[in-house]
Amino acid sequence: MNAPICEECIEKGELCGECEQKKNKGEVTELDISLARLLRRMEMKDLVKNPSFEKTVDLDDMIIVVTNARVGNLVGKGGRIVRVLKKELGKKVRVINGKDFKSSMQDLVSPARLTSVNTVFSQDGEYFKVILPSGEARKLTASKESIENAGKALSGKQVVLEFE
Repeated sequence: MNAPICEECIEKGELCGECEQKKNKGEVTELDISLARLLRRMEMKDLVKNPSFEKTVDLDDMIIVVTNARVGNLVGKGGRIVRVLKKELGKKVRVINGKDFKSSMQDLVSPARLTSVNTVFSQDGEYFKVILPSGEARKLTASKESIENAGKALSGKQVVLEFE
């Protein structure tokens, strides 16, 4: 299993010194720890094989799970794994590919189509402008603000979602 905390910390109920430092620095959240332990329990019951995720992002209305492995492994056949995660975590769960920012944003706005992701350089610094066709706004599964906040959490930069 690949997770933000070590195997030993997933197995036992407390964090080792290294993982505790990651948590104190903000590199690992309580949600990361909870999800790692939940996925381990699911793996033991043969509900999921070789689960892998890099981090989680907790938004008001959903939890985003970022993985560099196959997204389908955490979604499950017919969305079975995601339904269990939703039930256990108490929020809608969205699994996205974290290999690059554009892929992450495409997964985040899906089923809406993504036109482009542009890096805009301004006097205030750089930010990402994510552009979708104007007719796609109704297809978004989360609010515009939630998507922008998720993009900022993933990239560390301001994200502006626009419809053209």
